[in-house]
Amino acid sequence: DGEGHWHATPAESDGGAGTTLEPADLELAPGLALPLAFLATSGAALSVSAVSWSWAVSSYRASYEVLLASKTSELLAATTATAVTLSGFSPNQASAIVVRGVNVTGTGGLSPSATRYTLAEAPTALDLLALSSAAATLFWNGGTNPAGTLFSLEASASGGAFAVAGTTTGTGLTVAGLSAATLYEFRVNALNGDSNPTAYSNGYSTTTLPALPGTPGAPSGTAVGVSSVQWTWSS
Repeated sequence: DGEGHWHATPAESDGGAGTTLEPADLELAPGLALPLAFLATSGAALSVSAVSWSWAVSSYRASYEVLLASKTSELLAATTATAVTLSGFSPNQASAIVVRGVNVTGTGGLSPSATRYTLAEAPTALDLLALSSAAATLFWNGGTNPAGTLFSLEASASGGAFAVAGTTTGTGLTVAGLSAATLYEFRVNALNGDSNPTAYSNGYSTTTLPALPGTPGAPSGTAVGVSSVQWTWSS
């Protein structure tokens, strides 16, 4: 059936006290092939600390080894299934792997490397720092996300649809070009390295200040007596 059968025999080096595995009756003609490398490896973020991986079946395999892509001597998991979940990561952290099949003949070729990021942590405590008639500066708590995590601030004017007002890798942003004396609601979320968004923060609502008064027209004066002058101007 193409499978190798093994049995345990006493090991000569220790006087028979131990055992070593030897091939008994490998029914191989000419031999069991090494597992074939496979191409389809896909991953998905499950949470801020875990990524699930799956791959296509490799011919001639008995099991699979999941290895660190940057250091293929480091074994992350071994399984007979075509999927594994890796955990213990931080928010928005990369998981980069390669996979290979294993059988009694040896190990097959490595799959192409693949990288997926855990979910970012949702920002919290959105608040207002400064306000004018045409701009608002907001800030938030970025949580334990690493430096470089992208945040997207959205704004809604007078109960309308939300739209992206700006993005930043910091934890604060000034939104310019607002209308005076207008109600705005803001919310922010984070994007991981695969551009998957988190849930939104709390919303924050505020009304921009009234516009500055316009410049009046040139004053016009008229003497109304020996001790007074009347002045008028356009608004």
